[in-house]
Amino acid sequence: MALIIAGERSGVGKTTVTLALLSYLSKCNYTIQSFKVGPDYIDPMFHQRVTGRPCRNLDPVLTSEDYVKDCFYRHCQGVDYALIEGVMGLFDGASGKDDFASTAHVARLLDVPVLLVLDCSRLSRSVAAIAYGYQSLDPRITIAGVVLNRVGSSRHLELLKDALEPLHIPVLGELKRQDNITIPDRHLGLIPTAEITQLDALINRLADLGQSCFNWEHLHSELFAHAWPKAKVARLKVESSSELKVGRLQVEGSSELKVNRLQLEGSLDNLQPNNLQPVTSNNLQPVTS
Repeated sequence: MALIIAGERSGVGKTTVTLALLSYLSKCNYTIQSFKVGPDYIDPMFHQRVTGRPCRNLDPVLTSEDYVKDCFYRHCQGVDYALIEGVMGLFDGASGKDDFASTAHVARLLDVPVLLVLDCSRLSRSVAAIAYGYQSLDPRITIAGVVLNRVGSSRHLELLKDALEPLHIPVLGELKRQDNITIPDRHLGLIPTAEITQLDALINRLADLGQSCFNWEHLHSELFAHAWPKAKVARLKVESSSELKVGRLQVEGSSELKVNRLQLEGSLDNLQPNNLQPVTSNNLQPVTS
């Protein structure tokens, strides 16, 4: 029921693949919960536009490993599928010495298999060396399969598959170059959904891409293979007086977080759902300036 979409690096098509999968599953009337590794708030805007549900950020740097697990398990309750979009390359984290805060780190924490997106636009047999490196660097990571993106032709696809065959890594998606599917971006990332014209038409094209370019028989078996552990529930205790309201957020199995005052600057539009959830779920209202 869960899968994490990772890339060999930034710019290989993680978001396009994630949105194609989300769009097709939504079109099939499945209930899907999406997640994003790291603090990014623009990619989650696209997820929410497709699924109708707030995307949740999984960030062990700004939160903790316990919070990441709690957030994932809690928001997976009652859904058909969970898809996690990774960040940068699979093993890129906060340091070059380890993979803390990387997509691989989150995959290990949650015990979720990885679907690896490979940019094949300028290579053929070398794809095997890339896939083998990602497969072998950390044996604790399960590479469920690869998506071959930006394939040039049927002959090119044949060469890529022949190269990967000895590795026994399933090819779960084959995307040829898509001139009619472009998600606008700029130097710091994607353009927010509110600035994109004809977004619904783009989502429809992504759904068609998701239907036609993936091995759904194999994907379903990978997605359904992950069972949801029981969620840990966050409890917010509130003490009030005439002068001060004090909240304490207690998540089972973790230390207590004291909240003296919630003061937000500006609009709530760009505030990530994770930050408001412990407040709104306990019938508290944030204060805005």
